[in-house]
Formats: sequence, C-alpha cells, structure tokens
Amino acid sequence: MTINLELKKISDAFIRVKNDINSIKTYMNKVYLKNQNQDNDILKLQRQVEMLTKEIISIKNTTVKKNPNATIINGEEVIVIGNNDSMMAHRSACPYGQKVTKEHRISLDNIEDAVKKGYKLCACLKEK
Repeated sequence: MTINLELKKISDAFIRVKNDINSIKTYMNKVYLKNQNQDNDILKLQRQVEMLTKEIISIKNTTVKKNPNATIINGEEVIVIGNNDSMMAHRSACPYGQKVTKEHRISLDNIEDAVKKGYKLCACLKEK
C-alpha cells in the first residue's frame, strides 16, 4: 500500500470516530432530558467522552516519522550526524554535513543526544 492510501485510511477513521462521538453526545442529551434524576451517571459519561475526544485530537496532531532514525525540527524530518573531529552536529542534508568524511561521520539519535555527547550545533539544527 502506498503512504497516501494509508493516510487516507487514518483520516477516514478519524472522521468515523468524530461522527461516533457526536452521536454519543446527541444520545446522551436525549437520555439526560428523559432522566434528569440520574445526573451523576450522565456527567461521568460526558467526562469520558470529553477525555476521549481530547486524546483523539492529541493523536491526530502527532507527527508520525517516516524514518525512525529521524528527529523532527519545525515539522520536518531530519537525520542528525556528527563530525567526531570538529565535534559539530549537522543535518545530513547540510552542505557542511555532506562534507564530513566517512571516518569522522557518526550517526546521532537526535539533537539532545548530540548536545549530551558534547557536539556543537550547526546553524542548520537550530530552530528558527
């Protein structure tokens, strides 16, 4: 399957969940009007629906990495590499990063990893 087809399936699933939540809210309002003496149970259900809605929204807003070795900078996937000679960290696509020889190139997990290991960040890694 192509990535676009997978993303379409995910998008369709979110739409179905959104419709289900709206149906639950409508049903709960009808039940509430009929049974106002059961306020506590209905309030608990409303809170659960609100919590699920927030959780779904947070999942939907999560950026999914196409490359597990990448880090996200300004919404873009970035592979972080280091030069163990100069102790500089770069994006793999950075012109300076591309000049790092194989013997001095090291793969880093992310920016935090680079800083922990004592690498200085190239301007290409600093968020704008």
